[in-house]
Amino acid sequence: MAIVTGRESSVVKRRAAELGITEIYQKVTDKGATFKEILTKNGLSPEETAYAGDDLVDLPILLRCALPMAPADASPEILSVARFVSRSPGGHGAVREMIEYVLTGVGLWDDLFARYLA
Repeated sequence: MAIVTGRESSVVKRRAAELGITEIYQKVTDKGATFKEILTKNGLSPEETAYAGDDLVDLPILLRCALPMAPADASPEILSVARFVSRSPGGHGAVREMIEYVLTGVGLWDDLFARYLA
């Protein structure tokens, strides 16, 4: 998992650390180039990736990844290419919905959910 953002924020860095996300790319002006860098670094192909974005700067990655996703309040251009759109807007549970969608798709959600019932 990686975070790619055009902004720079200590909050993003702190939240990533809390979640165990070690790949953080801030102040990115060319997200497509950063995507290539992440793929190369991790030995991945675009077909093995999912990406969530909400505005035009995210389009280069959304058009190349296997699973383009967006929050409900993304720009219309992004919503038109997203294969999964959350019910929630960004900052209000959208990423959680996206994670559940991915984990369900790869068959991991039921086991994870069952652990909390035990």
